[in-house]
Amino acid sequence: MVTATLCARAGKKVLLLERHSVPGGFTHTFTRKGIEWDVGVHYVGQMNQPSLLKKILDDVTEENTLQWDDMGEVYDRAIICGQPYDFRKNKAQLIHDWINLFPEERKAIQTYFKWIAQASGSGPYFFGEKTAPAWFSKTIGRWLRFRFEKFSQQTTLQVLKRLTRNERLISLMAAQCGNYGLLPEKSAFSIHATVVQHYLNGASYPTGGTQAIAKSILKAFYKYGGVLRLNADVDQILLEKNCAVGVVLKDATPYFAKSVVSNAGARNTFLRLLPKASAQQSWLKNVQETLATLRPSIGHFCLYVKLKGTAAELNLPKNNLWIYPKEVTQLSEQDLGEDPITSESLTYISFPSAKDSTWEQRHPRAAPKPVAS
Repeated sequence: MVTATLCARAGKKVLLLERHSVPGGFTHTFTRKGIEWDVGVHYVGQMNQPSLLKKILDDVTEENTLQWDDMGEVYDRAIICGQPYDFRKNKAQLIHDWINLFPEERKAIQTYFKWIAQASGSGPYFFGEKTAPAWFSKTIGRWLRFRFEKFSQQTTLQVLKRLTRNERLISLMAAQCGNYGLLPEKSAFSIHATVVQHYLNGASYPTGGTQAIAKSILKAFYKYGGVLRLNADVDQILLEKNCAVGVVLKDATPYFAKSVVSNAGARNTFLRLLPKASAQQSWLKNVQETLATLRPSIGHFCLYVKLKGTAAELNLPKNNLWIYPKEVTQLSEQDLGEDPITSESLTYISFPSAKDSTWEQRHPRAAPKPVAS
């Protein structure tokens, strides 16, 4: 939707095909018996400060229709082996908190946040180089990628173990790994650093629930002349001389276009949506062979719960809870792959009703029924 809105804003004629009956992907909400839940966006960083992400969202949403509720001083709480640790907004404050907890690890903690800044700060150069012309990449591209790749070619656990041998401190540093779906022994430190940096100045939640993001973007999309079709399941991308020229839906409806943008993911796009005959092309064969070797990230079991009472009555926190029954470094993929009810794996708990300032207004409690005397 973001790409479609930017194209429509630039004067392009845009058709947005959505496979689902509801637009927005993980930004939409669903209801059961009058109760509302979000499905994916539990918090967003950098909305309370000038940032590239904030600017992009401002550019693709209808003016003043997307507001954000600050989640407060503490945005994440990690509970490791029963011991709680708060992630407070403000980098200096977080460093101060950690040094108070681990005074003998002062140097390791300071170096960790230094490396977080270096790794995350090199990201724009790395990803920006991907959009550059071939001649540019061949000449200075290596220098733009160098700092990011220096950290991305090491796992998060490898980097953390270079800093300290303190298992609890390593667990605390890696506690937000659920955000990117891999254990620290598998994840690239550059990605870990990017996620940690994203939340250092706190987190926000969209006012009105996560559906507010999609609704606001669609208002801008329609304003710029975009067209949306729901329940539009793409069966195949049409190619002509190795260039995408359109798509065909499952109901056989064809659409032709000068440009085709796929948001179905690399695996679906290259392994399922391209014509089978094109698989013989050497360039595509190489891409497909590479994709076939990639493993998916860790799966999860999600339980939506209805609680009786308001967030205030139940004392529900705005912050998220990351609960580890053992040190993060002791978790394995086997732990996460076992029965989610009985296994000793990561548990994540979030309370949208406590984060959204409009919740009580949008979901007023029913008046109590009179009781006969």
